[in-house]
Amino acid sequence: MRQVLLRAWVPLAVTVVCAAVPGPAEDTAAPFTFGLAWLAHLALRHAAGRAGAGSR
Repeated sequence: MRQVLLRAWVPLAVTVVCAAVPGPAEDTAAPFTFGLAWLAHLALRHAAGRAGAGSR
């Protein structure tokens, strides 16, 4: 499961889905921000050389 969570497409999908959902921004702001934070976390892991499953 951890290998799946360290792939960039998972938080990217969360961010895209939240951006595509119609309705008030208050309903999608928290998951959208979470997806961006998750992507930033993966980028920092990659920059530090601890990319995990996605670096092979």
